[in-house]
Amino acid sequence: MHFVHASALALPFRDESFDVVTCFSVLDHLGSEELVKRPLGKFRRAVRKSGHVAITFPNRSYLIGTVSTMARKYADREQDSEQRFTPKQMNRMLLAEGLVPQIYDYGTAAQVGRGIQTHNMPSLFRSLPASIKNPIFSLITRSSNLFLASAGFRLLGPRFGILSSPKEKNSSSISSAT
Repeated sequence: MHFVHASALALPFRDESFDVVTCFSVLDHLGSEELVKRPLGKFRRAVRKSGHVAITFPNRSYLIGTVSTMARKYADREQDSEQRFTPKQMNRMLLAEGLVPQIYDYGTAAQVGRGIQTHNMPSLFRSLPASIKNPIFSLITRSSNLFLASAGFRLLGPRFGILSSPKEKNSSSISSAT
């Protein structure tokens, strides 16, 4: 196994080099939606025609995460806060870059861990005593997980994943030839 350290914006691989390209929790840290589109095109180029691209991203439809991200951005004036996308937005971007979404899934946090409390909440909330914030976070997490487990609410999970495959480059000529 070989490891290569490279930017998602400039992948140093030949066309159709991989059966699978994965990108977990990276795209949300790029500065703009325009910057997110560039790696999607690079993934499309690097994956074989019969391969797959698997990505995950924070779901904008997950209200708790979106509100906490917005609060952190404005309260703490952080320049590097994450972007959040709806599955529909990501679907549109994948299709525009030649990737056809095939399987969708969401992820739900089993519990609010120290990492979420430390990195995903505004400093004002992080500064609360543990005796106050821990029960609040626990209640939010339990309520959220019960809600998300209900039928019809899968699209509202905190993280979303999409498995996609490359579109045929000449699909229009193939269909018109048959």
